[in-house]
Amino acid sequence: IEDKSALYELPLSGNGFVASVISLDSPEMDGTYLEHEQIGTILPPSSSLKDSADKELQLFAVLNITEEIASKHKLGIPFIHNDRVVLLATYSASYKDALTDAALPILNEIRQSVERYLKLTVTIGMGTVRERITDVRYSYEDAILALDYRLVHGNNRVIWINDVEKRIVERVRFDELQQQALIRSLKVGSLAEIKETVESLFQGIAESTVSFSDYQIYLVELLTAILKMCKDADLNLDLIFGENFLIFAELHRFSSLQETQNWITAICTKIHSSIISERQFSYKNLVNEAKAYTHAHYHENDISINMICSHLHISNGYFSTIFKKETKMTFVNYLMQLRMDVAKELLQSSDLKAFEIAERVGYADPNYFSFCFKKVCGISPKEYRSSVVGDQS
Repeated sequence: IEDKSALYELPLSGNGFVASVISLDSPEMDGTYLEHEQIGTILPPSSSLKDSADKELQLFAVLNITEEIASKHKLGIPFIHNDRVVLLATYSASYKDALTDAALPILNEIRQSVERYLKLTVTIGMGTVRERITDVRYSYEDAILALDYRLVHGNNRVIWINDVEKRIVERVRFDELQQQALIRSLKVGSLAEIKETVESLFQGIAESTVSFSDYQIYLVELLTAILKMCKDADLNLDLIFGENFLIFAELHRFSSLQETQNWITAICTKIHSSIISERQFSYKNLVNEAKAYTHAHYHENDISINMICSHLHISNGYFSTIFKKETKMTFVNYLMQLRMDVAKELLQSSDLKAFEIAERVGYADPNYFSFCFKKVCGISPKEYRSSVVGDQS
């Protein structure tokens, strides 16, 4: 983030960050008439930008005012996101109150200027102050939540989330990025990665003053994500947790954060082992199906990986990887070896000519069959038959 912000010359350095969301009020919810400043008369809304059906034009007008005021006060970066104007404010002071003390009057100035010059009203939700740029998404979520309170407090005002929701303790959140990291480690990570991921999830709790109710919600969200992943992977939960196991009730028996973390780690380890076992079983079944199909069709000269994959309904790349992993050879080499084994049996047990044997094992070109036979067996089909006959006599 720091590298990108420097590249695009975005002022994202500081000791505090807060996101504010500027939302256009619907015409039905604000005043019907406003004083027209320049001529001192009362004009209906239809004579202003307010009555425009072009919401995009309104947003850009609000953005222009926000940019001008934010630039004047060196407050931060405004931009349009999800049909709203967002102001990402930064501050270099080392204490949180400095940013809110600076931002609140500037947000009110933006609100008043929009009403004054555009004849529109906006409601502005301001989120919580965050010390790290990576946590700005939480501030944005809080700003959106603050906007919900206009149903109670009305439009055309600045609503700070801390004013409407007294947050004695910091909220702990299990967000989408954490969920993706956990699921990825369960599916394709190592045991060390699983342990590290779970540790990082609980580190956020240990470093914050979290209420017990928020802590419980966090664990429920975490367990729900794990159970959903198990369902998507079609795992047998009884084998992992035991029959009649009440997973959410289990949370109440732990007396420390470390106990809960150890329990979650143990669950994730079991799930990881189950996924690996299921995957290996699936690999073996697919390879066995491929072998069976190959044994049934090796005599067809057009048999190929594409035919096998079409039969198994999997991609070529995936099939090639698992086949080599399970058999220690490529499919092409496996098919050639199978054909040569059958050819050797026919050379020993029949009087068929080489070109006839070539045709029976899937080679349309007898010369190419002889080339492949010599490559695998070290001698030509004729030499092989002579050696076998000589040995038998």
